[in-house]
Amino acid sequence: MQVEERAFADARRHAIYQIAHAPLRTYPFPHVFVEDVLPAAFYRRLLANLPGARAYDPDDGTAAERVEGRGSIRGARRGCNRMGAERSGFWTSAFEAFDHVEFGGWLTAKFYETIAGRLGLDNAAAHTDLDTRVRLVRDKSPASLRPHACVPGRVLTAVFQFARDDRRADLGTSLYMPREGAPMPGAGAGREAFDLVTTLPFRPNSLLAFPETEGSFRGFEAAQGARIRRDLMLLSLDLPSPVMH
Repeated sequence: MQVEERAFADARRHAIYQIAHAPLRTYPFPHVFVEDVLPAAFYRRLLANLPGARAYDPDDGTAAERVEGRGSIRGARRGCNRMGAERSGFWTSAFEAFDHVEFGGWLTAKFYETIAGRLGLDNAAAHTDLDTRVRLVRDKSPASLRPHACVPGRVLTAVFQFARDDRRADLGTSLYMPREGAPMPGAGAGREAFDLVTTLPFRPNSLLAFPETEGSFRGFEAAQGARIRRDLMLLSLDLPSPVMH
């Protein structure tokens, strides 16, 4: 294994160790929040290689709602002509490092009981039955992202947070529950149908991961003030296309 290739493999295994030993939080739905998820030196290098604004495609509306100021890169090759050779090389290697059976297998193992209950034991046990999708996201919008849950066909979501410091910790992902006494909200329900449980901080080198369920409601609260910018890497494990529902 070459030195450069080993650096990315080491980063993946560091993340696996941090996730495997993180406490499992069960309320309001199963999740883990992990700090120092990547090696410190690797994280500094990652920040130096974050793509410029031109590399991001505008929000394509596949999330809960389309919002101006949100963009994504679905694979380093798609954005390589707009991010330069060095950055393209870094993100191609990073995407390959985490789109890896070792990482996906440990993620599913962390939430095995929840995934097994939803899919059945055999499907939950076999990570090779799942497709991994990785994308970079830059979100500079102050707008909220309404609570949403259980993307069709999605089994698990992991959100790497690439903050530079703690000054905008309020920009983290918020977790919600349906308002007490109200029926389970439908897919188009607004913010008024939910109670805010907590907002996990947008901190440097951190990760939020959770299995997708009917109750895994998350979103963003509206942001105030200056320096609104969320740099994220979203990784999802999905059912193969023919069986997505």
